[in-house]
Amino acid sequence: MIFNENLDNTNLESLLAGIKSYSVMTDQIADNLHDLEKVAQHNSEIANQVNQAESKVRQASIILAELLEQHSEDL
Repeated sequence: MIFNENLDNTNLESLLAGIKSYSVMTDQIADNLHDLEKVAQHNSEIANQVNQAESKVRQASIILAELLEQHSEDL
């Protein structure tokens, strides 16, 4: 975990910075999965599973972005 070594020194600002980083990363992963799903169209089973993975990762990105928005006001 990214914060393990600094767990005692973690504050809201650094926590929100981590959430923002992970939000961006999950959004990028979802974009890449979307591209992969298009490439996998020749195999509908794989394409469908990749599409499901994209949806779940996209939802994680949205949740992180909402969390960031909710708690950014606390700074």
